[in-house]
Amino acid sequence: MASESKELQTIRRLLEQRKGARDKVKRDLKDSIREKKRRQLQLYQTENALEISKQVGLKTQQELEYHISNLVSAALSSVFPGNPYKFRALFIERRGKTECDLMLERDGELINAMTAAGGGVVDITSLALRIASLSMKSGRIRPVLFLDEPFKHLSIDLQEQAEQMLHELASKVSIQVICNSHAASAIENTDKAFQVKIRNGVSEIN
Repeated sequence: MASESKELQTIRRLLEQRKGARDKVKRDLKDSIREKKRRQLQLYQTENALEISKQVGLKTQQELEYHISNLVSAALSSVFPGNPYKFRALFIERRGKTECDLMLERDGELINAMTAAGGGVVDITSLALRIASLSMKSGRIRPVLFLDEPFKHLSIDLQEQAEQMLHELASKVSIQVICNSHAASAIENTDKAFQVKIRNGVSEIN
């Protein structure tokens, strides 16, 4: 009887150990299930956040494209007769990053805005891009744009249209422009003009 009692005790201890191991497995399983659900919820929320961020980014890109393209196209059409050029700001995803291609559209064909057009077109395009960029900045201080002979590559017969365009565009988007120019049309299309002459190596402002 003593040996049977000892054997029963051994079996009972093993049984208790197995029960303990079983209960631990159950607890671990419940914890794993809870953790899985938590991670699934976290993944769902992250995917939703990414999708919202993507949609906001696309909306922002569309607004930027609309604003920039319209402003630059308006500048080009006001200077060049017949409105042959339209500006396009194309947002393209490359290598996991969004890049912006600056293109001109003429007769339905896209061309490089900075290299495939004449110098006068590049002058107007680059100037309008700078104005568009400044117009999107917020702040209490009025943006100021400094220019040095901004239309030097533009033919003389288009200088006056370009000066008028600059004046009207700057007024429309509330940008102050300080421009250095030898063109007579620049004086006619400005709010205030100063003449600088050099005498004996000294600059005098009249």
